[in-house]
Amino acid sequence: MSFQIAIKFTLGAGDIDFYDNESCQVVEMPEQNLIVHQAQQSAATVKLYDTQYKTWQVQITDDRYETQANILSIINEENEMTFYPHYQYATTSYKVILVPDEVRKVYTYGEREALIATTFNLLESSK
Repeated sequence: MSFQIAIKFTLGAGDIDFYDNESCQVVEMPEQNLIVHQAQQSAATVKLYDTQYKTWQVQITDDRYETQANILSIINEENEMTFYPHYQYATTSYKVILVPDEVRKVYTYGEREALIATTFNLLESSK
C-alpha cells in the first residue's frame, strides 16, 4: 500500500515528511498579533506587533517506525522551518517556528497499548 505525504517540513538538515497513514491533523488557529525574532546567539523569541500572524495546531499519530524521530527533529529545531500544511493538495508553504512548551503526547483512546498522538503548535515567523 502506497501512502502520500500529508504534511512536510523543510529544516536546515533536510526535509521531514509525515504521511497520510499517520493521521496528520492540521488546525489553523485564528491569527495572532505576534512575530518571531531570530537572535544570532540564541533561540527565536516572540514579540507582539500590529501585524497578524498565523498559528497552527498539528497532531500526528505514531503509525510508522520513524514518526517519533521525525517529531523529535522538529522539536529540537531552533531555527525557522518551512511548513507545508496540506502538501498532498497544495504546495503552499509558511515560515514557522515551534511554540516552546506546547508539545503534548497522549495515548490514543486513553490506552497504553494504543498509538501515541503528539500535538504541537507552530507560529508563522515571517510573511
